Amino acid sequence: MIQAAVKLCAVAGYCLVTNGLAFADQTDTSADISSFLPENFSRYSPLTALDMVAQVPGFSIDNGDDVRGFGGAAGNVLINGERPSTKSSLEDYLRRIPAGNVERIDLVRGASGDLDMRGQTRVVNVVLKESVGNGPINYSINPRIHQGGRVSVGAVIDWTGKWLGGDLTLSYSQDGWAERSIRPERRFDGDGDQIAYRDDVHQTNFIEYVPGFEYERKFGSDTTLRANGRFWTGFWEANIAAEKYEPTRRGHLALSERGTIDEDWTGYDFGGDIERKFSRNLSSKIIWYQRRQQFESELVFDDFTPDGHSLGLFLGDVEDKTGESILRSQTNWTASKKHSVEFGMEVAYNFRDSDRVYLFLDTNNSATGDVPISTTKVEEWRGEAFISDVWKLANKWTLEPGLKVEVSEISQTGQVEEKRQFTYPKPSLSAVYSPSEGRQWRFQIERWVDQLDFSDFVSNVSATDDNVTSGNPQLEPERSWRFEVGYERPLMKSGTVSFLAQFEAVEKVADFVPVVTADGKVFDGPGNLGNGQRFKFVAESSFPTDAFGVKGGKLDLELVYRDSEVTDPLTGMKRRLAYEQPLYWYIEFRQDFPIQKWTWGFDYAQGSTDSYWRSNEQVDFKNGFGDFDIYMETTRFLGMNIRVGVDNVFNTTFTRRRTIYDGDRATGEIDRRDIRVDNYGALPFIRFKGTI
Repeated sequence: MIQAAVKLCAVAGYCLVTNGLAFADQTDTSADISSFLPENFSRYSPLTALDMVAQVPGFSIDNGDDVRGFGGAAGNVLINGERPSTKSSLEDYLRRIPAGNVERIDLVRGASGDLDMRGQTRVVNVVLKESVGNGPINYSINPRIHQGGRVSVGAVIDWTGKWLGGDLTLSYSQDGWAERSIRPERRFDGDGDQIAYRDDVHQTNFIEYVPGFEYERKFGSDTTLRANGRFWTGFWEANIAAEKYEPTRRGHLALSERGTIDEDWTGYDFGGDIERKFSRNLSSKIIWYQRRQQFESELVFDDFTPDGHSLGLFLGDVEDKTGESILRSQTNWTASKKHSVEFGMEVAYNFRDSDRVYLFLDTNNSATGDVPISTTKVEEWRGEAFISDVWKLANKWTLEPGLKVEVSEISQTGQVEEKRQFTYPKPSLSAVYSPSEGRQWRFQIERWVDQLDFSDFVSNVSATDDNVTSGNPQLEPERSWRFEVGYERPLMKSGTVSFLAQFEAVEKVADFVPVVTADGKVFDGPGNLGNGQRFKFVAESSFPTDAFGVKGGKLDLELVYRDSEVTDPLTGMKRRLAYEQPLYWYIEFRQDFPIQKWTWGFDYAQGSTDSYWRSNEQVDFKNGFGDFDIYMETTRFLGMNIRVGVDNVFNTTFTRRRTIYDGDRATGEIDRRDIRVDNYGALPFIRFKGTI
């Protein structure tokens, strides 16, 4: 094992230069599609479709972008050529499909008029068997030991069978987390002298239960009904204990803080579609989706003197109700061998109804609640018409021109009364050039409109950072023109590599801005800056390592570089956009020994510092050594797949550097600098997967 790891260190650097190798068992059905049969995945002992898709070379699941509209938010996985009519994660959807129901998996590159992949140029299509009887019960149980000794358990159970002439999948999942974070913090004055030390420990506990179903039934040869739904309920709680010493840890105790946060939620979603094929060249589909959720949170924070006297109390009571309803109609028409047209309309309704109370009690129990826009309801009605054409321009060229036109109205009631209308034309053009088998260039230009987060319209208070974030009724979605160039190729007929370069000319950059309330007070809140730009370069490679002397291994590599620029409205200086991490890289290795029925593997992720800015502070996040996970897996015992491993092996720390200014950042005068080191500990686990 150690020898293999040493060899891989040399291989990793070589492959980013030489582009890598591909999946040896790949079967090319055309220049645009690579097909994988179930036997191609047998070495991985898959139980679900997710286990199989995770091993497709050079592919990683994308759940979709945070954009406006159901169509634009779809991810890069299809089921029988169709997008799942749900907004739940694709991982959860694939996890509920037994591996025995999969006929094959196609990796599709470029545009296709036969598949529901509009707007995507690279997808996986999971093709299911046409007739599936009652299957076994699949299960996965995953206990984990957290720092501090608490145990959390994740579990997934599903069954697929026949019901009322269709295929029904019933599922149940639960997830838990019991993380203890140790967060020592040093505080310095403007001259760099340490003035305080904060010993901070957070003990959290989280659990969520999610039963769900998927159902599909054909009515004759022309009509198909698909439906899916989930119900969820859960809670998250945190108990916080902090001691503040001055000026250092060995100084005198200045105060103690005790805090609790209790959150719970309940919700459901229900979606599906009815598809009708009128002829070989014409089909239509009606898609629906509805989600509702209720969320409640209670916060209590109390500060004490060393002798136990209260210095003040902070109370928070949050009740949020959210929902989304979508109805979409789309028609696909194969006009000729060269043109496949899709057109339709979509209407949507979104809302967030928030009632939040924040109180500050002083030593005399006098209450103040100076928090703006804490009770409000935000509603959005949105309509969109769209059309696109997959145009086989020539043997090696495919074009996909498209146009969407969106109109919307956002209204806000409660403490703020506001109503606004928007119209967004969203043209796009993508082109795919395939000069030879396995090689492909992809070009794309599109108008991009981000989805608004309705929580940005209501205020929030951070008790741990002692700041108020105001809601902003004037917030607009960020827009951009996006330009992409991608390239993919094999090497030595056994590996894949891809590159993507993306540039965005951004309008209305989303960031923190000063928000003036009705009574003239100023708070930081989500808002829009001027114009900016983003650049991203991604290199990915996946290949077996046999050629490098590591038999039965597979290595995945990813490198992401980002650059961005916007003019800071306070300082007038150029800076990066908030939360834009300049550099990120990821390595994943797996080595299988099929005869011995065991596997080992590891992954490592690392990123550079990213930042965000408020009016009077700058916060920088720096990763430590990086996140290294390792595991061993076997199928030799009890008819189960058993995996034992440790996540975050080296107990990586994360440093937060918070610089607070005297006045706003334009003054340049530093009032205080807080440096906090977050420590979450290693996470040992064991996972049992099998069938009954």
